[in-house]
Amino acid sequence: MRKNLFFVFFLTICLLILGTGWSLAEEIKLNDGKFITSHAPQTSPDEIKAFWTQERMFQALENPLIKEILTEDLKMKLDAAEPVGEPQNSPPYCPDCPKNQSDYGAMGQPEPGSSLSASPCPASGYTWAYDQANTSYPERVIGRLFLVTNTGALASCSASLINRRLVLTAGHCVCSGTGAWFSKFYFIPGYKNGAEPYGRGYEGNIFVYNDYLYTGVWSLDIAMMILTADMGNSLGWLGYSANRDPATQLWLQFGYPAQNPFDGNWLVSVLSRMGYRVSGIGSPYPVAVGSIFTPGASGGPWIVTNGSDLYANGLNSAKPVSCGETSISPYFGDAAWNIFEYAKDKQ
Repeated sequence: MRKNLFFVFFLTICLLILGTGWSLAEEIKLNDGKFITSHAPQTSPDEIKAFWTQERMFQALENPLIKEILTEDLKMKLDAAEPVGEPQNSPPYCPDCPKNQSDYGAMGQPEPGSSLSASPCPASGYTWAYDQANTSYPERVIGRLFLVTNTGALASCSASLINRRLVLTAGHCVCSGTGAWFSKFYFIPGYKNGAEPYGRGYEGNIFVYNDYLYTGVWSLDIAMMILTADMGNSLGWLGYSANRDPATQLWLQFGYPAQNPFDGNWLVSVLSRMGYRVSGIGSPYPVAVGSIFTPGASGGPWIVTNGSDLYANGLNSAKPVSCGETSISPYFGDAAWNIFEYAKDKQ
């Protein structure tokens, strides 16, 4: 009788934990000594598919996620020392592109304005455009991420394929930063005004740094999600690059902004250079650029080129409260590389 009571008590506690967004998860120590946590889904793909009706998708688009940094936490650094690390690259893949090339290989947009700015708003000059080529590469490997927060709210972010089953997005798109996980994720690559040309990808596992999961350290606002299916084999994926000098980079940033003047239904691209590094929100110092993105673009990739190959080298993470024309990404250094390598090996 006592054993039965103990079992009921234990089961009740587990259900309470799962019901509040908390879950029993595996903690992993990486080679650099930092800890990440692996989170397994609590809902099957069939249940998620049934849950996300058109009405709920619309509600999620009305609640795009964003993280804002208080003005007093925004400390501009133009001469920040770079972390010491060897440049790292994982190759892109495009099954139907000549030599994996893309129309974006030459960053075919007007050159953005000034960089290395002393002004916090905007961090640097930028250009932007709607991108309608949702069935071309790389647009088809970028998509919307729908989710339910730990409070039960329906919400949306952006994300991208960076390997055959591996998706890159922001940490704040998968967890609260205070220890609670979100749920019922599904990823729609090539999303365009409600169209789902390649179906939906469902969460198989998620990896986040403990320092973001539990305390919301901005410099580690990175998440890796393994899907249950190999969507990248047919669609391709972005390469992944770390330990680049941000002062020399030109980034093409993608996302699905969902607040005025946008509605979340259209892919938008922004082209800009580094404005400054941001201290006060974790190390290594994140990177600030000029951008028109609004909430909903969170998690979308920052892309750099090497010849005609495309590499994710940042993501839409945060905005200063005081400036709607600046976006911030974690610096993709050793930490960004190590979590990618671990997740890639587990897919």
